[in-house]
Amino acid sequence: MHTFARLVTALGVVAAVGCSQSSRHPVLVPPPQQIQWAAEPPLAISQDSVVIAIGVQATAPEKQAAEMLQDSVSRRFGQKWPIVEEVQIPPGCETVILLGRQPSSQWLKQLSAQRRVDLRTAAAGHDNYVIEILDDDGRHLVVVGGGNPRGVIYGQDTLFQMLRERAGRTELVRASVCDWASIPWRGRPQTNVGLYLRPGELDCYLRSRINFVDLRNGIYAFEPSDKLDEALLSRAINEIHRRGMLVYGTVNTGVPEAEYDKAVAMFERFIALGADGLWVSFDDKGPGDKPEEIVRRVLELGRKHGITGERIAITPPKGAYQDISAPFNRKIMAVPGMESALWFWTRYPCDADVEAARSIGLKVLPSWWHNYPRTLNSHEYTGIPP
Repeated sequence: MHTFARLVTALGVVAAVGCSQSSRHPVLVPPPQQIQWAAEPPLAISQDSVVIAIGVQATAPEKQAAEMLQDSVSRRFGQKWPIVEEVQIPPGCETVILLGRQPSSQWLKQLSAQRRVDLRTAAAGHDNYVIEILDDDGRHLVVVGGGNPRGVIYGQDTLFQMLRERAGRTELVRASVCDWASIPWRGRPQTNVGLYLRPGELDCYLRSRINFVDLRNGIYAFEPSDKLDEALLSRAINEIHRRGMLVYGTVNTGVPEAEYDKAVAMFERFIALGADGLWVSFDDKGPGDKPEEIVRRVLELGRKHGITGERIAITPPKGAYQDISAPFNRKIMAVPGMESALWFWTRYPCDADVEAARSIGLKVLPSWWHNYPRTLNSHEYTGIPP
């Protein structure tokens, strides 16, 4: 069966499953790892007596979570829920939506100490969160507790999906939720840095559970000789960080040895602008002159700035990005530090490829770069016949 047919079939199955869900419960996307729907009726929320509360020490992503929930409620239900610090809950407030983490919220610390919210479950996985609905001194307390700042953003998105309108009123379907990511790193390279700044662009990434992006110039990485628009890059990086996502500076390293100094200098500029990771890209440009040397230099630069392990990424050149056991991959894997980097191969994930990656020295799980679906020539990129 061709790729497109398989895709359509898969979408059909998802649609059928979604339609078969009980109308009593909303369909949550993505479905949480653990959810227990309550037997009690939904919680009615009056727009005149609800606030979104954040900790006094809330980080930028936690504040972004509150703003995203406020905006979503405004768009869907036409209500403007105020955002306040947890120490400024107004008198008579019937419902408090508390967003945060233990390090930033004294209220969450107290609830955890009282064992009313088990935030330990929010530390069991990557980008995790819990949702609990409690009674607190005569008012309703809806807790979204994250294991990290991104988890708070993901949690508020799930909470929003639990809201609905019935008979002219807004109500929250009660449930206890614990969720975490099965795949630790989930990225979306963008061909134009300026597109990150389109209204709603990065928030859409968050709703899709993306947690890293990169900086590139078109479909490929920045060339070592490219002139950077540092004002644009700085704005984009600030907005990315405000949402708790990581950002990699991506440079074409498949170049002549004479350009290695420029390539390293460009990585240095990305670090100065706030990039969290360094992405050595060979891709379709080829291996260049001495790939081991440029990779060694980039890793040395990264170590000087505490950028190691999963903060280093690589796209091998054509011929090696389809074949894990290719000589290029074996050669670069031998450079100290590359055994714990994110290696992006353009293949279909499978157990055999995990073993192949381990056989050449990779100490972490391999990563996969999924090109857009191709109905006729996908085998050229994946090594698998159509």
